[in-house]
Amino acid sequence: MTFLDIWAANHSHVLGGLVIAVTSYTRFNTPPTSRSSTTWARYHCVAALYTVALLFTWLLFSTPDVIAALAQHASVKDLERLDLPIYAAVVMTVVVGLPPFAAIDARVRARLQELARIPWEAQRLSAALRARTWLPDDRSQEDIRLALKEAGVDEADVSFSSERTPQALWTRITALQRYIGTWQTRRGLFSGFYFANAAEIADLRAEYERLEERTRSVFPIARAARRNATAVGPGNLEYEVVAGLLGHLERLQKGLCDLVSRGILSCGRTSRSRRDEFEAIGFMVNVTPSRLFDNLVGLYLVLIAIYVVVLKMAGRPSPGPTGISIATTYAVAIVIALLMKRTTWATALPVTNYAVAALAAFAFGCLSSFALNVLTTLDVPQAWQALNSRLWPWGIMSAGIATVVGWTSERDDRVSLRRWEALEAAAACAVLAVPVVWLLHDACRGAACIPPPYWRVVTTAAVTGGLIGYFVPTWYRSPEVMTTEYAGWRLMVSVTRSEDSVLAVVDAIGPRAAGASRVARRLSLSPVEEPCTDDAIAEAVRRARTWIDRSRGRPAAPTSPADAPPLAAVG
Repeated sequence: MTFLDIWAANHSHVLGGLVIAVTSYTRFNTPPTSRSSTTWARYHCVAALYTVALLFTWLLFSTPDVIAALAQHASVKDLERLDLPIYAAVVMTVVVGLPPFAAIDARVRARLQELARIPWEAQRLSAALRARTWLPDDRSQEDIRLALKEAGVDEADVSFSSERTPQALWTRITALQRYIGTWQTRRGLFSGFYFANAAEIADLRAEYERLEERTRSVFPIARAARRNATAVGPGNLEYEVVAGLLGHLERLQKGLCDLVSRGILSCGRTSRSRRDEFEAIGFMVNVTPSRLFDNLVGLYLVLIAIYVVVLKMAGRPSPGPTGISIATTYAVAIVIALLMKRTTWATALPVTNYAVAALAAFAFGCLSSFALNVLTTLDVPQAWQALNSRLWPWGIMSAGIATVVGWTSERDDRVSLRRWEALEAAAACAVLAVPVVWLLHDACRGAACIPPPYWRVVTTAAVTGGLIGYFVPTWYRSPEVMTTEYAGWRLMVSVTRSEDSVLAVVDAIGPRAAGASRVARRLSLSPVEEPCTDDAIAEAVRRARTWIDRSRGRPAAPTSPADAPPLAAVG
C-alpha cells in the first residue's frame, strides 16, 4: 500500500485530529499567563491530557452510529455526503465557544489547570519575593547603593533588611525595577516578554517615578520619627505620613513581584535557569518546591517503554497505543492515591481512603481501556461490548496499585524501607495479576480473542509493582531540597513541614583545601524553624552565609542572634 492509498483512507481522521489537537492545546493556555504559572513538564503533561480528552470526545462523536443518532434527533438529511471526522472536528471547534458548552469546557480546563498549579505557582513566587527572602550579595548591594545615591537618596536611607520600613521597601523596589529594565535589551524570551507586557511595565514605571519624588520628602521624616520614637500610632502626623507611603510602596512592590514572577516563569524553561534569575537579583526562593510530579513523569516514561517492548515482543496488536494506555492507567492510579492522602478524612479513616482511591482508579482503568478500544476500532458498540467482557478486569490492577501506593506511603521516611516496599508492592501486584488473567481466560473462552499467558502478566505486574514501590513512597515522603552556591561552598537546604512550623537544615559542602584529602569539607549547620517555607529557606541560607564569612575572616552582615555554629563537621 502506497502513501497515497494510506492518505486517501485516513486523511479525514488526520485532518480532523490535527484541528482538534491544535485548537485544544492552544486553548489550554487561557488566560495567556497560564504558561508562566507552572513548570515545563507539568504544563505540557496536563495540556496533553486535556488535548487527549478532547480527541477522544471527537472520535466518539465522529463515529457513524453516534452521528446518525444525533442527525436523526436534529432531523439532518443527506448525512452520507458529510465527511464525518472533519465535520465533527469543525462542529466541536465552534460549539466549544458557545454557551453552555463554553462554561463546561472552562470548568474542565480550570480543574486541569489546578492540577498543573495554574496560577498558584506565580502567586507563590510573588509572595516569596515579598517575604524575608532577599539576600543580595556584596556586588549587588554596591550597585543598588550607587543607583540610589545617583537618584538623590541619602546613604542612611538605603536598607537591605527584611523589616517593614519605607527605606527597606524602597531599596527592594529599586532592585526589582532595575532588573525589569534589563529585559528590554536582553536577547531571547525576556525581550519578547518585556514588549508583550509593555503597558503594564510602563504603568509600574510611572508609579515608581511618582513615588520616587515622595520618598525624598518622607524619608527624613521617617528617619527622624524612628530616631526620636515620635511616630507611635494613628493621629500622629509623622505616623500618618509614613503609613501612607508604606501602603503605596507595598502595592508597588506586589505589582513588581507579580511581574517578575511571571516573567521568570515564562522565560526560564528549566528550574536551574529560573533559580539563577532569582539569585541574580538576590532572592533566595525554591522554584521547585516538590519534584514529585517531575519524578512521576520520568517513571511514567519508563513504564511506557517497558510495556511497549513487552507487547511488541509478545506480538500483540497496536503495542504503542496499548503500552501508553496501560502506563497512563497506572500513573493516574498513583496520582489518585497520593491526592486522596491529602483529604481531611485520609488520616482518620485510612481504610475508607484506600477504598475510594481503589474505586476511582478502577473506574479510570475501565475508561482508559474503553477509550483505547474506541481509538483502535472506531466502533463504539464494539468497544462497549469488549469492555463488558474482557477489558474491565484490567481495572483491578489499577485499583491494586492505588491501594499499594496509599498503604506504603503511610510509613516513616527511612531509606532502608525502600527494598521492603519494592518487594511488598511487587508481591501484591503479582498476586493480584493471577485473578485478572483468570478472568481474561474465562472471558475469551469460546470468543475470538487470545488471553495472555499467566507468566507474562504476573512477571510484568511484579516488575511494575517493584518499580512503583521502590520509588513512589520515598519520593512522596522525601523533604524539599534546594541547592545554591556561595563563595565556593555548595549549600543544600532540606525542608520538612509539621502542622505549625517549617524546619530547614543546611548541609554546606566546602571547597577542598590544598593538600587535603579528596573529601571536601562538609558541615551540618543548626536547623532553622520558621512559620513558612520561604522564610525558613532564606533564614537558613542567611545563617550559612554568615558562618562562611566568619570562617573566611570577613565581617558578616548583622543577622539573627540565634546564629549557631555547625553541629557536625566532616572532612
